Amino acid sequence: MSLEKFQTDMITIQEVRSEEEIEKDLNMILRQTDYTREEAKEKLEDNDYDVMKTIKDYMLNGKESELEKIKTKTKSTNQILMKELRVFMDDVNTGFNKRQIEKAKEMSKEKKHEEH
Repeated sequence: MSLEKFQTDMITIQEVRSEEEIEKDLNMILRQTDYTREEAKEKLEDNDYDVMKTIKDYMLNGKESELEKIKTKTKSTNQILMKELRVFMDDVNTGFNKRQIEKAKEMSKEKKHEEH
């Protein structure tokens, strides 16, 4: 993501949220953590104005939670099967496209041969 796009996105988020909403979020963070007001505001900005993310970050000292590790590492049987099916279908489609191209080339060669 380019820096300009990131800055534009951040401005958009800030414009959508009123100062009053941001102040409420800051107060909630201050009640739940021992951050100073400046630290809380900085952390809130770093977490894209997501209060829960900011508080979780405080509670976990910036580490990834065990639940998130499990969620990102394990896949259900259905997820594995669907991925395999998508890969298989992509391979079939790629093969079909190659065969169609080869067939078109052969037909154009035959037309050229018949014309001569």
